[in-house]
Amino acid sequence: MLKRIDRELLMIWAVAADTYRIATQRVAKFGLVTKSPQQGIPMQNLYLPILNKQAQIMIKVAAELGFWPASRSRVSTQSGFARPTESREPNELELMLEEGRRLHAQFVPPRPRGDAH
Repeated sequence: MLKRIDRELLMIWAVAADTYRIATQRVAKFGLVTKSPQQGIPMQNLYLPILNKQAQIMIKVAAELGFWPASRSRVSTQSGFARPTESREPNELELMLEEGRRLHAQFVPPRPRGDAH
């Protein structure tokens, strides 16, 4: 069970997951190896290190939050699983994820249509 103290870790994971998703799309679009803009020689896709770094962040934070079965034994729970509420008010997790998206949007400008990067 996540607690308020886990909020920042969850936001870090959400931002890393979104950045990972974007970098994965760019690697899929342009391949692992691209041509350098000035000389046209083959080089590693510049999104690949971004993808790898975000994966590392996600794995580390996921272990801290107990996302993996092996790490769950280290994470305590209070009374088991929470039951879903009847109302459709956003729950705390949804609010945290939305705040993470807003924070991420502050640091990652929207891509213009037809962006080749």
